Amino acid sequence: MWKYFLIGFIAFFLVFGSVTLVYLSSKVDSFNADKILSAFEKDSSDDGALSGKTGDATILFMSVSSSKTAETNEREIYFIVLAKADASDGSLKICPVEVKSSYLKSFESGGENEVMNAVSKDYGIKIDRYVSSNENTFALAVNYMDGVEYTVPERIEYRTEDMTLILTPGRQTIKGESLLKYLKYFKQAGLEGQADLFCAMAENYITPENMENPMNIYKGVLGELSGNSNISFVDTADNLDVLELIARKDGAKAVAVNSVNELK
Repeated sequence: MWKYFLIGFIAFFLVFGSVTLVYLSSKVDSFNADKILSAFEKDSSDDGALSGKTGDATILFMSVSSSKTAETNEREIYFIVLAKADASDGSLKICPVEVKSSYLKSFESGGENEVMNAVSKDYGIKIDRYVSSNENTFALAVNYMDGVEYTVPERIEYRTEDMTLILTPGRQTIKGESLLKYLKYFKQAGLEGQADLFCAMAENYITPENMENPMNIYKGVLGELSGNSNISFVDTADNLDVLELIARKDGAKAVAVNSVNELK
């Protein structure tokens, strides 16, 4: 189905990992790689390629510390962000949600799938897939994509027992480690900041230039990742046109919304 491809490729361009993808990357040279690569070749002038693509899908993004933090003496969920993509018009909506203590308990008892189920139940929304990372895989993947260009509106000095973040105002490239700290900062300072950073990642990564050679970029990011997802790679080949619709859009690639209700 188109939506699992779209979720998967958005997940890639928002630089998280997939166990399935890592497996395929290790196997790609053992079977017909030319066939796989040819599936990603497309005439970008084919405006009719999107006909018949309808529906929408929602994915949950999260990042969890790889070990207990000094601040809380337990693991920490840095963010939970929902993204809804619509294949009919290429729209992408971003909505962070509050990280409740119960979500960490869900994670410890049943992993990301339990967190997805808990968020779905709390907000009354169907979530199709999840993509997860830890602080290390998130940073490596963002750095592989050369960071994120972002305008920092004001000076940030943020310190905890586990991390220090100092950012000066202005347009700059934020690397992976700092980006995760910035997302954690907005966990307390206002979730709208997390939404804005995710929109910036979409602007940076979902581009016509990146769509020119998606397989090479995909495999390169995989080399940096050991994350977790329940998204399969196999739907990508027939559905690159959906992501290209987002990449070719004039104006913002993604829009932040203030309520999960706006994703329903």
